[in-house]
Amino acid sequence: MHLFSSYHVFTKYLTPISNKVIFVDFGCGPLTSGIAFWALARQSEIIYLGIDSSSKMCHVQIFVVNNRVIYFDTDVEFRTYG
Repeated sequence: MHLFSSYHVFTKYLTPISNKVIFVDFGCGPLTSGIAFWALARQSEIIYLGIDSSSKMCHVQIFVVNNRVIYFDTDVEFRTYG
């Protein structure tokens, strides 16, 4: 999913979030759903677990977080499978 379509789905179908969340994203790609979810639930503590068969996609995620392309004030963890 792309960033804006993910955000639209989250805002339309998820109830307000006020608890700690573990967001598991299978086939996470370059972190677009994670960014959209974080934008929705900023007030919550989020642990993001991105899983992708492409190590290049996970490297993009790490670049985004480490270079503060997007600043996350949440825990971010990356794993690959494949």
